[in-house]
Amino acid sequence: MSPYRSDEFQPSGRDVMASNLPRRVGSTAADTLIGGTAAQQFFGLAGDDSIQASAFSDLLFGGIGNDLLRGGVGNDTIRGEDGEDRLFGDDGDDRLFGGAGNDIFSGGAGADAMFGGSGADSWKAAPATTVWMARTAMISWRATKETIRFSAA
Repeated sequence: MSPYRSDEFQPSGRDVMASNLPRRVGSTAADTLIGGTAAQQFFGLAGDDSIQASAFSDLLFGGIGNDLLRGGVGNDTIRGEDGEDRLFGDDGDDRLFGGAGNDIFSGGAGADAMFGGSGADSWKAAPATTVWMARTAMISWRATKETIRFSAA
């Protein structure tokens, strides 16, 4: 018997799924995956997906499409992959990875690491957090508003 279980369904357009199964797999359609009461792995596959993780340390993969990925309270790993994705770490020490496309990152509370990919990515961090960005710069935010711009030049 496999240690993994997953939801199985026939995609019909915009599917909404919520369960406590440890591994959640979407479809080629635009899916909404909602976390349960345990740590989970989410795979959006293709389509413009929306994934809301549980209150535990989850793993989110958006797949192909313009996805909305929200971490939650735990220490999450979030991968946007292809498309113009919006990645929100929320609370916890999160790791956010973009991909191809113009991605938007928001770390939230905690010590977050954010890694862009190809495209014009945007980053936002909560006050008084430490963020690792783009593999080369560490920036510490304070309660004041700061603007940081990166250039490929």
